[in-house]
Amino acid sequence: PEPIGPDKIVYASIHGMLSRLDPHTAFLEPDDYAAMRWKQQGSFFGLGIQIQKRMGKITVIAPMEGTPAYKMGVRAGDIITHIEDEEIKEDASTDDVVKKLRGPKGTQVHITLRRTGLDEPLRMTITRAEIPTLSVPYAFMLNDDTGYIFLRDFTHTSSREVISALEKLQKQGMKKLVFDLRGNPGGVLDQAVDVADVFLQKGSKIVYTRGRTPSSAQDFFAPGEGAHFDKPLVVLISRGSASAS
Repeated sequence: PEPIGPDKIVYASIHGMLSRLDPHTAFLEPDDYAAMRWKQQGSFFGLGIQIQKRMGKITVIAPMEGTPAYKMGVRAGDIITHIEDEEIKEDASTDDVVKKLRGPKGTQVHITLRRTGLDEPLRMTITRAEIPTLSVPYAFMLNDDTGYIFLRDFTHTSSREVISALEKLQKQGMKKLVFDLRGNPGGVLDQAVDVADVFLQKGSKIVYTRGRTPSSAQDFFAPGEGAHFDKPLVVLISRGSASAS
């Protein structure tokens, strides 16, 4: 039999114990925890591309404007075949590829692309840079007086992004808002409080936490000290809206 490392045995034991508790208790292994921290801090170091596995191939969905990949000419539809001259295997997941593409700021990564219409593969050397992960990818006017804001999740920059979007739309004449939280899985608690504070009266209870120890019991109220929006509001949610949203 293949030997199993002690860390895998320990992690399997922890997952087994937690599975007997409730669906809201989770244990993050180091790689998963690092990925969560990357996502919540509002930025990471990488190339600036969205990828997806299509027909078994790692495919670029879109390069993000202004990022290293965008400047180097990576296009939607490009297939990534090699990273650092190592072929991407068919069973590789998008997460596996993302881990190889991300790295310290200023370091370089060599990728090989296949592009429709070109016989020869494209080889690029791209320098990693800080890539912002926007919580508010879309904010625009639906008509003369109705604004729309999509909040994707709650990271450490979410309230700042929401307030900035509100200020932008109000300058364009917004009198009503459609606030889209569909598919928003939640995230950082204090950011959820700060975003809710924008729409609630000062002193309103936003959320409370309760646990087995007295120290885990907390009540969060709207501070009412920042930007405030008290005009007509429609909130969109779906079955994928959870936790903070």
